Amino acid sequence: AKDPTGKQTSAAKAIAVEAFSPELTSIDPLETVPGASVTLRGTQIGHGVVVCMDKGPVAKAGTPEMDKITFAVPAGIAAGTYNVWLQMGSKRSKVLRLKVRELNPRLDALNPAEGKPGDFISLSGDDFGYAPTPGLVVTVNGQPASTEWYGNRSLRFSITLGTAAGDYRVVARVGAKVTNELTLRV
Repeated sequence: AKDPTGKQTSAAKAIAVEAFSPELTSIDPLETVPGASVTLRGTQIGHGVVVCMDKGPVAKAGTPEMDKITFAVPAGIAAGTYNVWLQMGSKRSKVLRLKVRELNPRLDALNPAEGKPGDFISLSGDDFGYAPTPGLVVTVNGQPASTEWYGNRSLRFSITLGTAAGDYRVVARVGAKVTNELTLRV
């Protein structure tokens, strides 16, 4: 539709945008953890498309391509099975299911395994989360350590100043989940 001057009206533009309906054909992976990337494939996945989960739009979605878009599962999301779909204006794709499981962190090694107060220690393992994870805490003999997240398999923490010489238990917690224990010598 055009206005009296011959210009296309915004209502006509909106109708043109909504003429394309995004189609969703697959989700990869089918099971994941909070913070991980998920790729949706289909057709008509253009600019203006919004990735949605049960509770609404996903905050971190990448730039759409015509056949796919990648998004990050929200870091604080609870374990469960969620509906995922694409929305463009009033047009909505079919719904696919995504299973989100709890993080189950595991510690593999300290590097170095010995240090002095103020030193940084790298902590390798698995399932620390694909984004800085709310509730992830590294403790040294039960005391929280200053921790930096480096990815799903790597953390770094510093030995607290004033820590006396000795052997210390290092564990990580994500909510109520507690990892195995490693020993740090100070």
